[in-house]
Amino acid sequence: MKRFIACLMLVALCFSLSSCQQLLPWKEEAALPQVTATPEPALTCDPATLYSAVDTQERIVSIVLEGYTDDTSLTQLVDLFQSRGVPCVWFVSGVIATEHIQMVRYAALSGMKLGNYTISAEKDIGQRGTTYLVHQFERTQRLIMEACAQLPTLGRCNQTSYTEPMLQAARAAGLTHVVEPTLYLNHRSFASESDAVQYMGSIIRGSIISIKLGQELDEDEYGDVGDVLDERPAIDPPPTISEDSSQDSAEWTYQNIVPVATWLLDQLDANGYKVVSLDELKAAQTTILPQQKELTQEELALYDHQRYAIPATSDPMDQGSTHIGTMTDLNGAAFVGDSVTTGLAGYVDMRRREDPTFLPDATFISWTGLSVESALASIDNDTPLGEQQANVAKTIKEAGANRVYLMVKFDTSKAYALEQYLANLRLLIYRIQQANPGVPVIVQSVLPGLTRRSSTPSNEQIFRYNLMLAQMCQEYGIPFVDAAYALKDEKGGLKAEYCIDRSTYGLHLSDAGCQAWLDYLAANIPD
Repeated sequence: MKRFIACLMLVALCFSLSSCQQLLPWKEEAALPQVTATPEPALTCDPATLYSAVDTQERIVSIVLEGYTDDTSLTQLVDLFQSRGVPCVWFVSGVIATEHIQMVRYAALSGMKLGNYTISAEKDIGQRGTTYLVHQFERTQRLIMEACAQLPTLGRCNQTSYTEPMLQAARAAGLTHVVEPTLYLNHRSFASESDAVQYMGSIIRGSIISIKLGQELDEDEYGDVGDVLDERPAIDPPPTISEDSSQDSAEWTYQNIVPVATWLLDQLDANGYKVVSLDELKAAQTTILPQQKELTQEELALYDHQRYAIPATSDPMDQGSTHIGTMTDLNGAAFVGDSVTTGLAGYVDMRRREDPTFLPDATFISWTGLSVESALASIDNDTPLGEQQANVAKTIKEAGANRVYLMVKFDTSKAYALEQYLANLRLLIYRIQQANPGVPVIVQSVLPGLTRRSSTPSNEQIFRYNLMLAQMCQEYGIPFVDAAYALKDEKGGLKAEYCIDRSTYGLHLSDAGCQAWLDYLAANIPD
């Protein structure tokens, strides 16, 4: 009987629940409640100050280390910088501060300044939320302090573009400044001292050079423009390391960072550069040429290389106000450039022998590999006239030039930063103007090479650089002429009939190319 009564109660309960389902509002036909995520707390503190490259006339740079390689190499690096009296900041992650306490402590006791590299040097950390960023900086601060009793004031995020919230997060954690290097080197950058010598041809005044420890460089840290370049030289291991000993070989490769740093310091010293602290670098900032115009978004879009199907514009890049002249308008001009300009000089000299009235007073100042830095060095060192790299500004003055056409080589070597390169180009223009008041300096776009040319810089890289040149000239009121437009083929490369070295460099001009170049300049005289 009891079982029967229990069964009746169970049936009644089920019926009751079934009936309630039609009455309760939170069943299937009703909307589920919305869950709102807790918003990130907004920081109200001032942002940390950004230390980045500066415009300066002085031959100065700053150097930082970031990451970790091995205690032996790091000890040697610390000793190297200390023995030479060179200021340097080592950005240490929280993980390194924990796992290599003795190394961190040795660096601090040796006088090296330590910086905050977040907990694990995580890349693209700027995509994280504010709370996460503050935690990363604060936790690393505590770990470094515990390791060596030094509290960093400088922060650095690995492979990250800084935003206002990131800078505020850094300041909230006690960091007053955040560092953004211009140039990057690592253990693969130099295989020999000759690589360091070549690198100095593209060094940038006012730069912050980062030496990355135990890390490969990312694409944009190589500073390449356009296609990725394989700029890493092969490093031969010592004969004591067998080919199948990959771990030992990798360790030795990372140890190459000590020679890389040594060669860098040697060449900086040999080329008259001084390594200064980040504070000193910031204090040396000067205004070279003031910006005269802020471009609209529509104007800026014209200089986006991604909008063009081929590495060339369908019309000449914006050249400002120009008028049609004649070849006579080019007489008295000074042409400054590399071996391509040397070829133009040879063509003009040949024409002069045939006709003495052909540009009799035009001057050519050129040498193979003439770059912004080598031209500036000729002015700094006041190289005597008659030498291969004579003082560019003084030679222009001695010639009594009435205008200057400037086409200097740009370098796409590893870790090259074009923005700062353009800053140095403005410095070169400024230095020429200082020595030659009232003489206009006209920037020319760099000429392309043959379309099939495989060496660097590629035509894509040249085109992107030319767009940046044209934009800079618009913003700073510098006369600009798109000489490359006159010589390009339908694919944006140099016309084959205009090239004299098709089987080798694919870059230098035939007589027809030289004349086409001059004709275009004469037809586009800046007002």
